[in-house]
Amino acid sequence: MPPALEKELLKLGNAFSHVTRIHIVEALTTGPKSVAELQTAVQKIQKGRGKRKRVRQPALSQHLRILRDIGAVLATPNTREVLYTLQVSVLSASLRRVLLRINARKDAWE
Repeated sequence: MPPALEKELLKLGNAFSHVTRIHIVEALTTGPKSVAELQTAVQKIQKGRGKRKRVRQPALSQHLRILRDIGAVLATPNTREVLYTLQVSVLSASLRRVLLRINARKDAWE
């Protein structure tokens, strides 16, 4: 695997290695949200899955930074708050590159 693709795969793996980041992505599938809206949405998702841990704003901001670093989330200043938007095309392109490379090598593994 080329080093650049390996690095991309590691970033993706890290980005989705925490359940809160997965819940953030899930929450953003319904549209852009502020941090306060995300906090509520993520807590609702977690509560629905039997988890009662409160997601604090500083932790949420850390998770958002990791998702922004891989291009999965875009932060847009909007008057008094920042809106976060899921970048489906960026995520899709990244996953596609990795999967195409893996698929190209599958014959060597079988």
